[in-house]
Amino acid sequence: VTQVIENSPSLSTLVISGNVTAGSGGLIFTKTAGTLTINGLVLTAVGAANLNGNAATFTGLAGSGSITTASTATTVTLTSIPSANSYSGTLLNGGATNLALTLTSGYQALTNSNSTYAGGTIISGGELSINSLSALGSNSTVGTGTITVSGNGILQITGTSLTSLPATRIAAAFAGGIDVDNATNTVTLNTTLTGGLAFAKLGAVTLQLAGSGSLPGGTVNVVRGTLDLN
Repeated sequence: VTQVIENSPSLSTLVISGNVTAGSGGLIFTKTAGTLTINGLVLTAVGAANLNGNAATFTGLAGSGSITTASTATTVTLTSIPSANSYSGTLLNGGATNLALTLTSGYQALTNSNSTYAGGTIISGGELSINSLSALGSNSTVGTGTITVSGNGILQITGTSLTSLPATRIAAAFAGGIDVDNATNTVTLNTTLTGGLAFAKLGAVTLQLAGSGSLPGGTVNVVRGTLDLN
């Protein structure tokens, strides 16, 4: 049985005071007219959750089911995450439309390397943990688009299989932190960094900067480990 959450036609915002679970039959968010802004707590996907083109803000993602959109491109925003969340499902585009992901605070881990969403990933605060990243257009834990890190945002890399951050996937205006979590891994950042930005290296291992850019007027803070300027 597919669950349907539908808002009143006269209202544009749906506030959900508890956690949301997409059961094995799936879950569809819908509004009879216009678009719907969804504000809820942790979304746990057991089956497929279809945002149906509606913008959604959650305090975390969990479960192993898929999250997608329908005929209209939309963004999933994660904010105020009260505790660490791990999501092993896939974030998918809907037909010809793109799904995007934004993290503004808290800790969220993405562990499935088959996500296809192409709307890009923005980390403006908090920490997003990933374990795979391939060339632009290829599936990964953060879909197929670019990653933008700014403000207090941190990109965490877990495991040992991800050893290089392709230049085509990391936005050049990188102003945040990289946390290499596994003590046996060395990661190379291949993008060209732009000037005047703050960059932090976290984690006890080595991060190599292989791009041709510099940080004139910016700051580089090596909190732990080694920063190799190559």
